[in-house]
Amino acid sequence: MKKRVMVYDPVPFFGGSKQVAKQLVKQLLPTAHVVVVTNDRETWQDSGAELLHLSTPESLKGQTQGLNFYLKHLWFALQLLCISVFYGRFKRVLGISGPTVDFALYIYRLILPFSIFDLVQLVQGPVPMSRIAGYGIKQADAVFCLETMVDSTKRALAFYQQIPLEQLNEPDSSISQGKVQTFTNGIELDAVSKCPTYGANGLLENYSVENHSNENSNPTKKVNHEKKLRESKPSRSRTNFKDSAKVSLFWCASLLNWKRLDLFLAAVSRASRLVGKPVSANICYILPKDSQHVYWLPGPMPRNIKFYQQPENLDEIRASSSIFISSSENEPFGLSVLESMAAGLTVVIPHDDAYWDKELEEGKDCFKYTAGDENSLAHALAQLVKDAELRMCIGKAGQEHAQHYSAKTCYQQICKALT
Repeated sequence: MKKRVMVYDPVPFFGGSKQVAKQLVKQLLPTAHVVVVTNDRETWQDSGAELLHLSTPESLKGQTQGLNFYLKHLWFALQLLCISVFYGRFKRVLGISGPTVDFALYIYRLILPFSIFDLVQLVQGPVPMSRIAGYGIKQADAVFCLETMVDSTKRALAFYQQIPLEQLNEPDSSISQGKVQTFTNGIELDAVSKCPTYGANGLLENYSVENHSNENSNPTKKVNHEKKLRESKPSRSRTNFKDSAKVSLFWCASLLNWKRLDLFLAAVSRASRLVGKPVSANICYILPKDSQHVYWLPGPMPRNIKFYQQPENLDEIRASSSIFISSSENEPFGLSVLESMAAGLTVVIPHDDAYWDKELEEGKDCFKYTAGDENSLAHALAQLVKDAELRMCIGKAGQEHAQHYSAKTCYQQICKALT
């Protein structure tokens, strides 16, 4: 009989954490019965897992502190309790978003003492130095952190236990006993390799893509803009990438402020002036729900910049591009960077001491710019647009580097803990 595994997902919009979780679910399904409890069913429709609805009252949406924070997670925990009572028990439970976002799991465990299950927590973003976060890390049976998140995880645990950080390295500490382990994100390399790729000139011949949102509204009308993005049907337009002189930039992330789309747009404008002609850019974005930290798209943009809201043909749009740009501030990992390397694009990343800055070598398998500096980014883009040979060499080296990030290998230990 297959073991029953619950994947808990309270975040109402798609992001990198869910992309990782979907890869995990895919690997678990042959050996486990996976049930995803989520209020974002759309993201999980193609996962193959059984889906159960998680509801959120309007008054509690987006609450991240104070009494309403605890009420929200208590509400989630009560729903998990009902699921256990009427649906049955689970052998393993996986939190995919971090100890504070998944805090309801720890309340659920307290109010359901007769249900014995192993609680596995993923940490894919910074952990705040708070008692709530430290409590979650302490109570989880296994914690898997991205390498860049180990320090913040340790600090939260030390803060909760009220001990010096150095004490966690002693032989009897939770860290030294292997409770907290590191992992690296991965992708399905075979799937990426089957996608169309561009050639030495950065083009894809006889190709067309769907433009899901080329229209921009006035930034002062935020409510109408959001409604329009959610309700409008995608409009179709054909884009010909046969022009060998055309080099397209590629940006892919959510519209959260720290992803710095504003920096990228400013750099594209300046790079166009440096090159002497408009530089084309494909921008694929996710519009977060219930977030107060969203960058609202500006007014009408030039024709060389195209916007696509969460397009289904993301891989194809990427393949029609030549250069991927990461403008995020201190990205914990950056799946889009890895996917773009695997697809053969030249990746441009900030020099910010984050994961890919440490992992990749300037001028060999990536191109770097001064973090937060639009002028530095613009000059990097202008140089790459002008130099096809440089793009090709860096893209090829990056593609070879990406071969070390197979999802099957990267998530092997997490899957083992869940089955």
